[in-house]
Amino acid sequence: MAMNKFFLSLVSLSLASVFTASAQGVNGMTHDDNRVLVQSVQRSLDASGNPYGVRVESHTLEQKAPVGQLAQADSAVAGPRKAAVLTLDMHKWVISYISFNGRRDSIRLSAAIYFQKNYEYDGILLACHPTVTSTFEAPTGGGPVDGDIKRLCDEDFMVVCPDYCGYGISAYRQHPYLIHDVTARNCIDGCMAAVDFARNGLGRQPSGEIAFSTCIVGYSQGGATALACHKYLESDACPKHVKQTLNLWETCCGDGPYSTLATVNQYLQWGREGKGLEYPCVLPLIVAAAKEAYGDGCMRTVEVEDYFTEKFLATGIIDMLKNKNLTTTDLNLEIRKRMTSVLPVDIFSDKVITPDGFFNTTTNEYKCLIRAMETNELASGWVPKTFLTFYHLKGDGVVPYANLEAVRNGIMKDNDWVEEVTPQQAHVRDIDNTDQILVHMYKGLWSPDYDHMNHAKGGELFYVDYIFGDQLR
Repeated sequence: MAMNKFFLSLVSLSLASVFTASAQGVNGMTHDDNRVLVQSVQRSLDASGNPYGVRVESHTLEQKAPVGQLAQADSAVAGPRKAAVLTLDMHKWVISYISFNGRRDSIRLSAAIYFQKNYEYDGILLACHPTVTSTFEAPTGGGPVDGDIKRLCDEDFMVVCPDYCGYGISAYRQHPYLIHDVTARNCIDGCMAAVDFARNGLGRQPSGEIAFSTCIVGYSQGGATALACHKYLESDACPKHVKQTLNLWETCCGDGPYSTLATVNQYLQWGREGKGLEYPCVLPLIVAAAKEAYGDGCMRTVEVEDYFTEKFLATGIIDMLKNKNLTTTDLNLEIRKRMTSVLPVDIFSDKVITPDGFFNTTTNEYKCLIRAMETNELASGWVPKTFLTFYHLKGDGVVPYANLEAVRNGIMKDNDWVEEVTPQQAHVRDIDNTDQILVHMYKGLWSPDYDHMNHAKGGELFYVDYIFGDQLR
């Protein structure tokens, strides 16, 4: 009964309306007030030197309708566990900043930054967004991802959600889908730009007595990006001053494609079993990004079109991805409307897979793509040092559970696993007294058929569990 009451309360919270201040905004802030505020913050940034080239794009003061309070349990786990739905006002700033692409050329990217109304914070919550294919879906576009950020917004954390390259202010560029080192660097640069924005633009330092800290969270592609950011912050490639400033505390990854090869291999296996792909647009995203990132390297002798059948190309998928007008849901619907079958053999050309659905390992196209996928492997080749949590649906048909198995057999392979602790926590491993890795074989919280939940539902529950997990276990 207690769980049912909690769930009903949570549904009420999730359905609470959100509105943006208009002409006479909340707290009396008009459009003119906003313009003056933005100009003042920009002047302060420029006067400080502005090393990340931050431009203040916009500011809004948003408000949640009051829906009552929900008691919070004490947490022994690092990181934020309270939701913006429990408070009223929050500031949303959109900034742009300078980072780099895979060729080390400077590029301008954008990010959404949230503060609670009092601007007090003790650290950063880096929210890595899931796969998007339209400008509307990106964090600064105000779409569904923006709602997820609001759900995570915590009164003690500055919430930073960068648009991945190819979205927001950089929408004219090719998105480096699952090119993890580039996206991780972009997101961490976004965090550093946010720190500079808060300190030198708003004049706000972290408050309280605890050390400044950074937590990273993400679902789907965001889960892989979160792990990539974690890896980058612990690597020699990350500058020392960045590590010291951000002070990585915790990373939480949900249903992420940590191993592109494991994902595609599972897709081929499903195809051999006669199962059509739930997310067919992911394959051209992978290939197009690999070509863009490694066009001067391992992908220089191939073209994107070489990888796909004529009937798949006839759907117009390549142009639809370039135009960035359709959401991921609409893209997949369009593909299914224009194809009678979406098995891998209907999508990949015979230069990539054989008629019976296995990789064609003799072709140049296969060899080029496999090198690109291996370059972006997150599930092996390093050992995490900081608190890290994974969630994954066993029945995920978009990002296969094989990704979590790859992590367990890769970066965790030398660890001794203990027995099951709770239905949601299949394994818990202490590295030592201070650094821990938790691996959750996440099944879901309320569905009686949790092994067959879809990817989208898993995302909803992932964010809910991240915030309220202590009360749900």
